[in-house]
Amino acid sequence: MAEELETAQIPPHIMAAMRERMKMAQRMSRIKHKIVVMSGKGGVGKSTVAANLACVLAEGGTAGLVDTAVVWRGPLKIKALKQMLSDVEWGDLDYLVIDLPPGTSDEPLSVAQEIPDADGAVVVTTPQEVSLLDVRKSIAFARAVKMDILGVIENMSGFVCPHCGKETAIFKVGGGEAAAEELGLPFLGRIPLDPRIVIGGDAGKPFVLEHPDSAAAQAFREIVKKLRPRLKETKPRPTGPLAK
Repeated sequence: MAEELETAQIPPHIMAAMRERMKMAQRMSRIKHKIVVMSGKGGVGKSTVAANLACVLAEGGTAGLVDTAVVWRGPLKIKALKQMLSDVEWGDLDYLVIDLPPGTSDEPLSVAQEIPDADGAVVVTTPQEVSLLDVRKSIAFARAVKMDILGVIENMSGFVCPHCGKETAIFKVGGGEAAAEELGLPFLGRIPLDPRIVIGGDAGKPFVLEHPDSAAAQAFREIVKKLRPRLKETKPRPTGPLAK
Protein backbone atom coordinates (compact mmCIF):
# COMPACT_ATOMS: atom_id res chain seq x y z
CA MET A 1 0.00 0.00 0.00
CA ALA A 2 2.82 2.39 0.91
CA GLU A 3 4.61 1.70 -2.39
CA GLU A 4 1.40 2.36 -4.37
CA LEU A 5 0.94 5.64 -2.48
CA GLU A 6 4.53 6.70 -3.21
CA THR A 7 4.07 5.86 -6.91
CA ALA A 8 0.82 7.82 -7.06
CA GLN A 9 2.62 10.88 -5.71
CA ILE A 10 5.15 10.89 -8.57
CA PRO A 11 4.12 13.41 -11.26
CA PRO A 12 3.01 11.77 -14.54
CA HIS A 13 5.78 13.34 -16.63
CA ILE A 14 8.40 12.00 -14.21
CA MET A 15 6.85 8.53 -14.38
CA ALA A 16 6.88 8.69 -18.19
CA ALA A 17 10.56 9.65 -18.21
CA MET A 18 11.39 6.81 -15.79
CA ARG A 19 9.56 4.28 -17.97
CA GLU A 20 11.37 5.58 -21.05
CA ARG A 21 14.75 5.19 -19.36
CA MET A 22 13.88 1.66 -18.20
CA LYS A 23 12.80 0.71 -21.70
CA MET A 24 16.02 2.07 -23.19
CA ALA A 25 18.10 0.30 -20.55
CA GLN A 26 16.39 -3.00 -21.40
CA ARG A 27 17.05 -2.54 -25.12
CA MET A 28 20.68 -1.51 -24.59
CA SER A 29 21.37 -4.36 -22.14
CA ARG A 30 21.01 -6.83 -25.03
CA ILE A 31 23.90 -5.18 -26.90
CA LYS A 32 27.40 -6.28 -25.91
CA HIS A 33 29.36 -3.25 -27.13
CA LYS A 34 28.22 0.31 -27.76
CA ILE A 35 30.75 2.42 -29.65
CA VAL A 36 30.24 6.16 -29.99
CA VAL A 37 31.74 7.87 -33.04
CA MET A 38 32.25 11.61 -32.62
CA SER A 39 34.15 14.63 -33.88
CA GLY A 40 34.81 18.10 -32.53
CA LYS A 41 33.36 19.65 -35.71
CA GLY A 42 31.55 18.70 -38.90
CA GLY A 43 33.04 17.94 -42.29
CA VAL A 44 35.61 15.34 -41.22
CA GLY A 45 33.81 12.31 -42.68
CA LYS A 46 32.55 11.05 -39.33
CA SER A 47 29.37 9.42 -40.67
CA THR A 48 31.26 7.68 -43.47
CA VAL A 49 33.74 6.33 -40.94
CA ALA A 50 30.93 5.17 -38.63
CA ALA A 51 29.09 3.32 -41.42
CA ASN A 52 32.19 1.52 -42.67
CA LEU A 53 33.34 0.63 -39.14
CA ALA A 54 29.93 -0.95 -38.54
CA CYS A 55 30.30 -3.00 -41.74
CA VAL A 56 33.74 -4.28 -40.76
CA LEU A 57 32.56 -5.09 -37.22
CA ALA A 58 29.65 -7.02 -38.75
CA GLU A 59 32.14 -9.33 -40.44
CA GLY A 60 33.01 -10.71 -37.01
CA GLY A 61 29.60 -10.54 -35.35
CA THR A 62 26.25 -8.78 -35.48
CA ALA A 63 26.25 -4.98 -35.70
CA GLY A 64 23.83 -2.07 -35.83
CA LEU A 65 24.22 1.60 -36.70
CA VAL A 66 22.41 4.66 -35.30
CA ASP A 67 22.48 7.86 -37.39
CA THR A 68 19.37 10.11 -37.42
CA ALA A 69 20.15 12.60 -40.17
CA VAL A 70 17.23 15.02 -39.87
CA VAL A 71 17.15 18.82 -40.12
CA TRP A 72 15.33 19.51 -36.87
CA ARG A 73 16.00 21.72 -33.89
CA GLY A 74 18.12 20.24 -31.10
CA PRO A 75 15.43 19.14 -28.58
CA LEU A 76 13.33 17.45 -31.27
CA LYS A 77 16.35 15.67 -32.75
CA ILE A 78 17.43 14.49 -29.29
CA LYS A 79 13.93 13.13 -28.67
CA ALA A 80 14.03 11.27 -32.00
CA LEU A 81 17.41 9.71 -31.19
CA LYS A 82 16.22 8.62 -27.75
CA GLN A 83 13.11 7.13 -29.32
CA MET A 84 15.20 5.26 -31.88
CA LEU A 85 17.41 3.77 -29.15
CA SER A 86 14.45 2.71 -26.99
CA ASP A 87 11.79 1.75 -29.56
CA VAL A 88 13.78 -0.05 -32.26
CA GLU A 89 13.96 -3.81 -31.76
CA TRP A 90 17.75 -4.05 -31.93
CA GLY A 91 17.76 -7.62 -30.67
CA ASP A 92 20.94 -9.29 -29.41
CA LEU A 93 23.80 -7.41 -31.04
CA ASP A 94 27.53 -7.72 -30.61
CA TYR A 95 28.11 -4.09 -31.64
CA LEU A 96 26.07 -0.91 -31.93
CA VAL A 97 27.86 2.02 -33.56
CA ILE A 98 26.31 5.34 -32.52
CA ASP A 99 27.10 8.25 -34.83
CA LEU A 100 26.76 11.37 -32.67
CA PRO A 101 25.87 14.74 -34.18
CA PRO A 102 29.08 16.74 -34.90
CA GLY A 103 30.47 19.19 -32.41
CA THR A 104 30.42 19.30 -28.62
CA SER A 105 27.21 21.25 -27.97
CA ASP A 106 24.20 20.34 -25.83
CA GLU A 107 22.76 18.11 -28.56
CA PRO A 108 25.49 15.42 -28.71
CA LEU A 109 26.03 15.84 -24.97
CA SER A 110 22.40 14.92 -24.24
CA VAL A 111 22.54 11.89 -26.52
CA ALA A 112 25.79 10.62 -25.00
CA GLN A 113 24.37 10.94 -21.49
CA GLU A 114 21.61 8.50 -22.45
CA ILE A 115 24.23 5.77 -23.06
CA PRO A 116 26.15 5.64 -19.76
CA ASP A 117 27.41 2.09 -20.34
CA ALA A 118 29.03 2.79 -23.72
CA ASP A 119 32.45 1.20 -24.24
CA GLY A 120 33.81 4.60 -25.23
CA ALA A 121 34.21 7.07 -28.05
CA VAL A 122 36.15 6.94 -31.30
CA VAL A 123 37.26 10.44 -32.32
CA VAL A 124 37.42 11.18 -36.04
CA THR A 125 39.64 14.05 -37.16
CA THR A 126 41.65 15.19 -40.19
CA PRO A 127 45.41 15.39 -40.88
CA GLN A 128 45.78 19.18 -40.52
CA GLU A 129 47.55 20.66 -37.52
CA VAL A 130 44.26 22.19 -36.37
CA SER A 131 43.13 18.65 -35.54
CA LEU A 132 44.87 19.03 -32.16
CA LEU A 133 42.27 21.63 -31.18
CA ASP A 134 39.55 19.38 -32.58
CA VAL A 135 40.64 16.39 -30.49
CA ARG A 136 40.99 18.54 -27.36
CA LYS A 137 37.33 19.52 -27.70
CA SER A 138 36.39 15.86 -27.97
CA ILE A 139 38.39 14.99 -24.84
CA ALA A 140 36.60 17.70 -22.87
CA PHE A 141 33.29 16.38 -24.17
CA ALA A 142 34.09 12.77 -23.22
CA ARG A 143 35.15 13.81 -19.72
CA ALA A 144 31.89 15.74 -19.30
CA VAL A 145 29.88 12.56 -19.86
CA LYS A 146 32.43 10.30 -18.12
CA MET A 147 33.15 8.36 -21.31
CA ASP A 148 36.45 6.72 -22.23
CA ILE A 149 38.12 7.58 -25.53
CA LEU A 150 38.93 4.39 -27.40
CA GLY A 151 41.18 6.10 -29.90
CA VAL A 152 41.67 8.63 -32.68
CA ILE A 153 41.16 8.02 -36.40
CA GLU A 154 42.83 10.29 -38.95
CA ASN A 155 40.46 10.49 -41.92
CA MET A 156 41.24 11.92 -45.40
CA SER A 157 44.88 11.10 -44.77
CA GLY A 158 46.59 11.21 -48.13
CA PHE A 159 45.20 10.33 -51.54
CA VAL A 160 46.10 7.12 -53.33
CA CYS A 161 45.75 7.53 -57.11
CA PRO A 162 43.59 4.67 -58.47
CA HIS A 163 45.54 4.78 -61.77
CA CYS A 164 49.19 4.87 -60.77
CA GLY A 165 49.00 4.01 -57.06
CA LYS A 166 51.02 7.09 -56.06
CA GLU A 167 50.09 8.71 -52.74
CA THR A 168 49.66 12.49 -52.44
CA ALA A 169 49.18 14.30 -49.11
CA ILE A 170 46.38 16.65 -50.19
CA PHE A 171 45.43 17.63 -46.62
CA LYS A 172 48.82 16.77 -45.15
CA VAL A 173 49.40 13.57 -43.17
CA GLY A 174 49.96 12.95 -39.48
CA GLY A 175 48.04 15.73 -37.73
CA GLY A 176 45.60 13.32 -36.09
CA GLU A 177 48.36 10.97 -35.03
CA ALA A 178 50.40 13.83 -33.59
CA ALA A 179 47.36 15.07 -31.66
CA ALA A 180 46.73 11.59 -30.24
CA GLU A 181 50.37 11.26 -29.19
CA GLU A 182 50.50 14.70 -27.57
CA LEU A 183 47.27 14.08 -25.65
CA GLY A 184 48.14 10.52 -24.64
CA LEU A 185 45.40 8.84 -26.65
CA PRO A 186 45.57 5.61 -28.67
CA PHE A 187 45.98 6.21 -32.41
CA LEU A 188 43.84 3.70 -34.33
CA GLY A 189 45.01 4.50 -37.85
CA ARG A 190 44.74 6.57 -41.02
CA ILE A 191 42.13 6.33 -43.79
CA PRO A 192 43.25 7.64 -47.19
CA LEU A 193 41.02 9.59 -49.55
CA ASP A 194 39.41 7.54 -52.29
CA PRO A 195 36.89 8.96 -54.82
CA ARG A 196 34.97 5.70 -54.70
CA ILE A 197 34.04 6.37 -51.04
CA VAL A 198 31.93 9.33 -52.22
CA ILE A 199 30.37 7.31 -55.04
CA GLY A 200 29.49 4.48 -52.66
CA GLY A 201 28.03 6.91 -50.15
CA ASP A 202 25.77 8.48 -52.76
CA ALA A 203 24.63 5.03 -53.89
CA GLY A 204 24.10 3.77 -50.33
CA LYS A 205 26.72 1.06 -50.75
CA PRO A 206 29.37 0.78 -48.00
CA PHE A 207 32.85 1.28 -49.42
CA VAL A 208 34.46 -1.59 -47.53
CA LEU A 209 31.99 -4.04 -49.06
CA GLU A 210 32.22 -2.69 -52.60
CA HIS A 211 36.02 -2.40 -52.68
CA PRO A 212 37.35 -4.83 -50.05
CA ASP A 213 40.88 -4.90 -51.51
CA SER A 214 41.38 -1.12 -51.60
CA ALA A 215 43.88 0.68 -49.36
CA ALA A 216 41.07 2.47 -47.53
CA ALA A 217 39.16 -0.77 -46.84
CA GLN A 218 42.34 -2.37 -45.51
CA ALA A 219 42.83 0.68 -43.29
CA PHE A 220 39.34 0.23 -41.83
CA ARG A 221 40.08 -3.41 -41.04
CA GLU A 222 43.36 -2.53 -39.33
CA ILE A 223 41.53 0.08 -37.27
CA VAL A 224 38.95 -2.49 -36.13
CA LYS A 225 41.76 -4.90 -35.18
CA LYS A 226 43.20 -2.21 -32.87
CA LEU A 227 39.75 -1.22 -31.61
CA ARG A 228 38.43 -4.62 -30.50
CA PRO A 229 40.96 -5.19 -27.66
CA ARG A 230 40.05 -1.79 -26.21
CA LEU A 231 36.37 -2.66 -25.76
CA LYS A 232 35.02 -3.48 -22.32
CA GLU A 233 34.70 -7.04 -21.09
CA THR A 234 31.20 -8.24 -21.91
CA LYS A 235 28.72 -9.30 -19.25
CA PRO A 236 26.24 -12.17 -19.69
CA ARG A 237 23.15 -11.07 -21.54
CA PRO A 238 20.06 -10.69 -19.32
CA THR A 239 17.29 -13.27 -19.45
CA GLY A 240 13.65 -13.29 -18.45
CA PRO A 241 10.63 -11.15 -19.44
CA LEU A 242 12.36 -7.78 -18.89
CA ALA A 243 15.07 -8.66 -21.41
CA LYS A 244 12.52 -9.00 -24.24
